[in-house]
Amino acid sequence: MEQAAKSATIKVFRQFPKELFRINNGWQVLLRPRTKRSSGHEITTKPKDLFDLPDSKPRVEPKALDPETYSGPNGAAMFPNTTHLQYCILGFLRKRNPVIYKIQEGTKLPDELLLVRDTPDGRNWSLQPAQEMTLENLNLKITQFLRDNGAAMNRQQFLKVYPRATDSRSPLHPLPKNWKVKK
Repeated sequence: MEQAAKSATIKVFRQFPKELFRINNGWQVLLRPRTKRSSGHEITTKPKDLFDLPDSKPRVEPKALDPETYSGPNGAAMFPNTTHLQYCILGFLRKRNPVIYKIQEGTKLPDELLLVRDTPDGRNWSLQPAQEMTLENLNLKITQFLRDNGAAMNRQQFLKVYPRATDSRSPLHPLPKNWKVKK
Protein backbone atom coordinates (compact mmCIF):
# COMPACT_ATOMS: atom_id res chain seq x y z
CA MET A 1 0.00 0.00 0.00
CA GLU A 2 0.95 3.59 -0.44
CA GLN A 3 2.63 5.26 2.51
CA ALA A 4 1.55 8.69 3.79
CA ALA A 5 4.70 10.43 2.56
CA LYS A 6 3.65 12.68 -0.33
CA SER A 7 4.71 15.96 -1.87
CA ALA A 8 4.27 17.65 -5.20
CA THR A 9 7.08 15.59 -6.66
CA ILE A 10 7.47 12.26 -4.86
CA LYS A 11 5.30 9.46 -3.58
CA VAL A 12 6.48 6.55 -1.41
CA PHE A 13 5.17 2.98 -1.77
CA ARG A 14 5.56 -0.27 0.22
CA GLN A 15 4.56 -2.39 -2.78
CA PHE A 16 4.82 -1.96 -6.54
CA PRO A 17 1.77 -0.12 -7.93
CA LYS A 18 2.79 -1.07 -11.48
CA GLU A 19 5.29 -3.22 -13.37
CA LEU A 20 8.76 -1.65 -13.26
CA PHE A 21 12.20 -2.51 -14.65
CA ARG A 22 15.77 -2.10 -13.42
CA ILE A 23 18.58 -1.97 -16.01
CA ASN A 24 21.68 -3.25 -14.27
CA ASN A 25 25.29 -3.77 -15.29
CA GLY A 26 25.50 -7.42 -14.19
CA TRP A 27 23.56 -9.42 -11.59
CA GLN A 28 24.73 -7.48 -8.53
CA VAL A 29 23.54 -3.95 -7.79
CA LEU A 30 26.41 -1.54 -7.15
CA LEU A 31 25.01 1.94 -6.60
CA ARG A 32 27.27 4.79 -7.70
CA PRO A 33 27.81 7.72 -5.32
CA ARG A 34 28.16 11.17 -6.85
CA THR A 35 31.86 11.91 -7.01
CA LYS A 36 33.48 15.29 -7.16
CA ARG A 37 36.46 15.87 -9.38
CA SER A 38 39.29 18.14 -8.44
CA SER A 39 40.71 20.42 -11.12
CA GLY A 40 43.26 22.68 -9.52
CA HIS A 41 41.55 24.34 -6.56
CA GLU A 42 37.98 23.80 -7.69
CA ILE A 43 35.92 20.68 -6.97
CA THR A 44 33.14 20.09 -9.49
CA THR A 45 30.69 17.46 -10.55
CA LYS A 46 30.25 17.02 -14.26
CA PRO A 47 26.58 17.21 -15.28
CA LYS A 48 26.89 14.13 -17.51
CA ASP A 49 28.26 11.97 -14.67
CA LEU A 50 25.86 9.15 -13.81
CA PHE A 51 25.22 8.56 -10.13
CA ASP A 52 22.63 6.88 -7.90
CA LEU A 53 23.38 8.61 -4.59
CA PRO A 54 23.92 12.33 -3.86
CA ASP A 55 27.28 11.92 -2.11
CA SER A 56 29.89 9.38 -1.09
CA LYS A 57 29.05 9.22 2.63
CA PRO A 58 29.56 5.75 4.14
CA ARG A 59 25.89 5.56 5.20
CA VAL A 60 22.80 6.07 3.04
CA GLU A 61 19.89 7.92 4.65
CA PRO A 62 16.17 7.29 4.03
CA LYS A 63 15.62 10.71 2.43
CA ALA A 64 12.21 9.86 0.92
CA LEU A 65 10.69 9.69 4.42
CA ASP A 66 10.75 13.51 4.45
CA PRO A 67 9.28 14.54 1.09
CA GLU A 68 9.47 18.24 1.88
CA THR A 69 13.27 18.16 1.88
CA TYR A 70 13.74 15.23 -0.51
CA SER A 71 16.45 15.53 -3.13
CA GLY A 72 17.21 12.64 -5.45
CA PRO A 73 18.59 10.47 -6.70
CA ASN A 74 18.94 8.28 -3.63
CA GLY A 75 18.80 4.67 -4.78
CA ALA A 76 18.45 2.18 -7.63
CA ALA A 77 16.64 3.73 -10.62
CA MET A 78 13.65 1.85 -12.00
CA PHE A 79 11.42 2.62 -14.97
CA PRO A 80 8.10 1.63 -16.50
CA ASN A 81 8.28 0.20 -20.02
CA THR A 82 8.22 3.54 -21.82
CA THR A 83 10.02 4.60 -24.97
CA HIS A 84 12.69 6.00 -22.63
CA LEU A 85 13.39 2.52 -21.22
CA GLN A 86 13.38 1.05 -24.73
CA TYR A 87 15.81 3.76 -25.86
CA CYS A 88 18.13 3.05 -22.93
CA ILE A 89 18.17 -0.67 -23.67
CA LEU A 90 18.53 -0.25 -27.45
CA GLY A 91 20.62 2.89 -27.54
CA PHE A 92 23.35 3.88 -25.14
CA LEU A 93 23.60 0.43 -23.58
CA ARG A 94 24.13 -1.23 -26.99
CA LYS A 95 27.80 -2.00 -26.22
CA ARG A 96 27.04 -3.55 -22.84
CA ASN A 97 25.12 -6.67 -21.94
CA PRO A 98 22.78 -5.46 -19.20
CA VAL A 99 20.66 -7.57 -16.88
CA ILE A 100 17.11 -6.24 -16.89
CA TYR A 101 15.05 -7.08 -13.81
CA LYS A 102 11.25 -7.00 -14.09
CA ILE A 103 9.22 -6.55 -10.91
CA GLN A 104 5.50 -7.27 -11.17
CA GLU A 105 2.72 -4.98 -9.99
CA GLY A 106 1.68 -5.87 -6.43
CA THR A 107 5.13 -7.11 -5.31
CA LYS A 108 5.64 -6.21 -1.64
CA LEU A 109 8.88 -4.69 -0.39
CA PRO A 110 10.86 -5.83 2.65
CA ASP A 111 10.83 -3.50 5.66
CA GLU A 112 14.29 -2.16 4.79
CA LEU A 113 13.32 -0.80 1.33
CA LEU A 114 10.93 1.76 -0.15
CA LEU A 115 9.80 2.37 -3.71
CA VAL A 116 9.80 6.07 -4.56
CA ARG A 117 8.12 7.71 -7.53
CA ASP A 118 10.66 10.48 -8.09
CA THR A 119 8.66 12.53 -10.60
CA PRO A 120 4.96 13.40 -10.75
CA ASP A 121 4.67 12.11 -14.33
CA GLY A 122 5.65 8.58 -13.20
CA ARG A 123 8.67 8.19 -15.50
CA ASN A 124 11.33 7.88 -12.77
CA TRP A 125 11.17 5.51 -9.82
CA SER A 126 13.80 4.21 -7.41
CA LEU A 127 14.36 1.57 -4.73
CA GLN A 128 15.64 3.37 -1.64
CA PRO A 129 16.45 2.59 1.98
CA ALA A 130 13.63 2.77 4.53
CA GLN A 131 16.21 3.14 7.30
CA GLU A 132 19.78 4.37 7.47
CA MET A 133 22.28 1.72 6.36
CA THR A 134 25.71 1.35 4.83
CA LEU A 135 26.05 1.54 1.05
CA GLU A 136 27.31 -2.06 1.04
CA ASN A 137 24.22 -3.22 2.95
CA LEU A 138 21.88 -1.25 0.65
CA ASN A 139 23.51 -2.84 -2.41
CA LEU A 140 23.01 -6.29 -0.85
CA LYS A 141 19.36 -5.61 0.13
CA ILE A 142 18.43 -4.34 -3.34
CA THR A 143 20.30 -7.16 -5.11
CA GLN A 144 18.60 -9.77 -2.91
CA PHE A 145 15.17 -8.20 -3.45
CA LEU A 146 15.59 -8.13 -7.23
CA ARG A 147 16.90 -11.70 -7.39
CA ASP A 148 14.17 -13.05 -5.08
CA ASN A 149 11.25 -11.12 -6.59
CA GLY A 150 12.22 -10.21 -10.13
CA ALA A 151 12.48 -11.89 -13.48
CA ALA A 152 15.99 -11.37 -14.87
CA MET A 153 16.43 -11.00 -18.63
CA ASN A 154 19.23 -10.13 -20.99
CA ARG A 155 18.67 -7.58 -23.77
CA GLN A 156 17.51 -10.14 -26.35
CA GLN A 157 15.05 -11.77 -23.95
CA PHE A 158 13.63 -8.38 -22.95
CA LEU A 159 13.17 -7.27 -26.57
CA LYS A 160 11.47 -10.54 -27.47
CA VAL A 161 8.93 -10.11 -24.66
CA TYR A 162 8.71 -6.29 -24.92
CA PRO A 163 9.41 -5.27 -28.55
CA ARG A 164 7.66 -1.94 -27.91
CA ALA A 165 6.86 0.37 -25.02
CA THR A 166 3.73 -0.62 -23.11
CA ASP A 167 3.49 2.55 -21.00
CA SER A 168 2.72 5.75 -22.88
CA ARG A 169 4.15 8.24 -20.38
CA SER A 170 7.30 9.09 -22.27
CA PRO A 171 6.62 11.85 -24.83
CA LEU A 172 10.08 13.34 -24.31
CA HIS A 173 11.90 10.28 -25.64
CA PRO A 174 10.23 9.06 -28.84
CA LEU A 175 12.20 6.47 -30.80
CA PRO A 176 13.32 7.54 -34.28
CA LYS A 177 10.98 6.37 -37.07
CA ASN A 178 13.54 4.08 -38.69
CA TRP A 179 14.93 2.66 -35.44
CA LYS A 180 15.54 -1.09 -35.78
CA VAL A 181 17.03 -3.70 -33.52
CA LYS A 182 20.15 -5.29 -35.01
CA LYS A 183 19.99 -9.05 -34.83
